Amino acid sequence: MYPGDAASIGADKPAVVMAGSGDTVTWGELDFRSNQLAHLWRAQGLRTGDHVALLMENHPRFFEVAWAAVRSGLYVTAINSHLTAPEVGYILDNCEACSLVTTAAKLDIAISALRYAPRVETRLVIDATATGFDAYEGAISAQSSTPVDGETAGAAMLYSSGTTGQPKGIFRPLTGQHPHEEAGVALSLRNGYQGDENTRYLSPAPLYHSAPMGFSMATQALGGTVYVMERFDASDALDCIERFRITHSQWV
Repeated sequence: MYPGDAASIGADKPAVVMAGSGDTVTWGELDFRSNQLAHLWRAQGLRTGDHVALLMENHPRFFEVAWAAVRSGLYVTAINSHLTAPEVGYILDNCEACSLVTTAAKLDIAISALRYAPRVETRLVIDATATGFDAYEGAISAQSSTPVDGETAGAAMLYSSGTTGQPKGIFRPLTGQHPHEEAGVALSLRNGYQGDENTRYLSPAPLYHSAPMGFSMATQALGGTVYVMERFDASDALDCIERFRITHSQWV
């Protein structure tokens, strides 16, 4: 599954729930807005195999940005939101990002980082306005909410920590599959943990990391719901399990 299957999954079913605030993104909203961003990138000239990046804290709109890339054949690089501006700028430049999506909380770092990455042309900021950036909400609002023509699966291209030099991007060829087709971690969740549309996944870690991002999107690829903690706290994690009734069989 993918956001384009929202009608069969249930448009009002939660796709993302922020554990602290309770902010919820439904499957219908995830589908609608990821389509709009995909169309914006197409209108800006991005095509299959191009790269986009996001610099965000654990934010309810993280997944619409990631899915917009994955459903339109783009590579998406989620950047560690605790890096310095030169470090962020290096990754933006190295992955050859054509677009950057950031948030109000990370805007200052993003502005400074772009000095090192002049090829980033489409610059979007969520929950804020800034010179040199388009307001995300306004930019996507004019775009179609239908799927882009010829949807093909994109992929994450994440970076190593850089402990032995500069961070290195882990690049994998695109499969050419439709984004609806299950692959990778989603298949592992289904086959190894009996994951399905009833799965609830609690993600306590930063979403820019490969495992939280991969398992969260894999849960969504099964039609499940992801519960995202804004930041990790052990007692809060136990509280989340109780509040959202995440049983051991559902807690992957």
